[in-house]
Amino acid sequence: MVNRSVFPSKNEIQTLQNLPTPDTSNEAGGAAYTFTAEHALAQIAMTGCTNDTYYVSAQDQVQQIKELAEQVSAEFLAKLAMYSRTTGGMKDMPAILLGVLKDKDPELMERVFTSVIDNTKMLRNFVTVVRSGVLGTKSFGGRLRRLTQQWFDSRTDSQLFEQSIGGNPSIGDILKIAHLNPRTEERRALYGWFLGKDEKTENLPPIVRHFEAFKNGTRTDIPKVPFEMLTSLPLNEEQWRAIARSATWNQIKKNINTFARHGVFEDETLANELAEKLRSHSLVRASKVFPYEIFVAYKMTKENSKVPWCIVSALQDALAYSVENIPQLTGKIVICVDTSGSMRSPITGVRKGATTTVTCVDAAAVFTSAILKRNPEARVMLFDTELHKATLNPHDSIATNAEYLSGFGGGGTACQIPLQQLNAEGAKPDLVIYFSDNASWVSTSDSDLYSSTEMLGEWTVLKMRNPNARLVCVDLQPNRSTQALDRDDIMNVGGFADAIFTEIEAFTLHKNALHKSGSAALPSESSTVFGWVEQIRSLELPYIQT
Repeated sequence: MVNRSVFPSKNEIQTLQNLPTPDTSNEAGGAAYTFTAEHALAQIAMTGCTNDTYYVSAQDQVQQIKELAEQVSAEFLAKLAMYSRTTGGMKDMPAILLGVLKDKDPELMERVFTSVIDNTKMLRNFVTVVRSGVLGTKSFGGRLRRLTQQWFDSRTDSQLFEQSIGGNPSIGDILKIAHLNPRTEERRALYGWFLGKDEKTENLPPIVRHFEAFKNGTRTDIPKVPFEMLTSLPLNEEQWRAIARSATWNQIKKNINTFARHGVFEDETLANELAEKLRSHSLVRASKVFPYEIFVAYKMTKENSKVPWCIVSALQDALAYSVENIPQLTGKIVICVDTSGSMRSPITGVRKGATTTVTCVDAAAVFTSAILKRNPEARVMLFDTELHKATLNPHDSIATNAEYLSGFGGGGTACQIPLQQLNAEGAKPDLVIYFSDNASWVSTSDSDLYSSTEMLGEWTVLKMRNPNARLVCVDLQPNRSTQALDRDDIMNVGGFADAIFTEIEAFTLHKNALHKSGSAALPSESSTVFGWVEQIRSLELPYIQT
């Protein structure tokens, strides 16, 4: 069949030349389309970590949040704060959005407070945001004190103690800021302990008494306290094994090399016990860990000769469980993975002393491998300013294929490259999924044929062959623009939690329903859009319990 991008008809030329003109430049200087304020804010909320990214500084992200928050409704802001925490698993952004909402609509802030502030880490983040004054008033007034009092009252003494790791602010700092009142003698003693006061031992909760006794040597049995509370103490090999045996799933995942260094895995029975805990389906799902975090743990441990294979194998199983929301997609699927130089940057940005080793390519590789596992006929295309050949076996583990894919990288970004190749072949994919940082800037075609970005132009040519095709662009960075505007056949979504799969499935199911009802092949910009932002809007906000 003749290539329609080379020999388009008169009507097709008119369609291509009537495509929307780019209205902005992206961070790399390429032509792009501006997201709506709601979409741009959601993109930052699901990918931003208040660190410097390849293109955007931490300060710029915060400024963008302030500007965009003024342009959206308080209700959307509240729903996004809840969504970014409960669905996206984000830590910084939900607290920041709640901080903005504190001044924009205090009542809505109160309604979503407990959904967003679901542990002490989140409470510390929120207090830091408020007390900085960067987003508004520094005041920790009556409403916030009441909410914080209720939050503390809803936790047991053990829960507060076990989550007390961390500082700046510490739990003691929060107690001072919020002027909290203890409801019991044990709680009074616990607050005093947090504040560094000398409290009568008999008034402290049992877990604190045990911990203090272990520290001073009057008890030798390991208390069930957070791992981090014990690591600074002089421990023998048996005590390290006792700590490992009682460690949570997350503590095991984070400290595999530490355990190896202290001889924990030399006990074969214990090593197998820990492996079974790591591969526990229920514990993996309850951990809410990002899939790429398990992938990195796998990469780091498999090269450590002191880590037994049962642990490495268990991490591969855990990775598979962490992406079990993978949809069974229908039709011909193409997955496009951006391997440009900017994709080698840390996915959560750069922060002095706290920069992750995980790159955007790592996350893209995990998602791609996961989709391929469930959809083995899918085609994978790697690109920067040219295509790179990738040979993947869908029967290999997700970890194996992800490791292979994450080895690619370098060069500029031309998101249109895979679509150009598909058009040159006359291919008719039903679904094309992109994993990218969306920073396309290199021109590779004669753009005089169409008025749009090269990516949207090439996508429109592909749609002429398969009117039912749809495009999903997954952006892994906090960007405010796109190469292809949202419409019935195109969805832009951001993030690196496995909720991405749920969004893709919802979009494709809706699209199939549209086609069955006779939807237009090339929807206009004014068509009803069903996508990511609409799902956030559809959330039900909790009501305040009286």
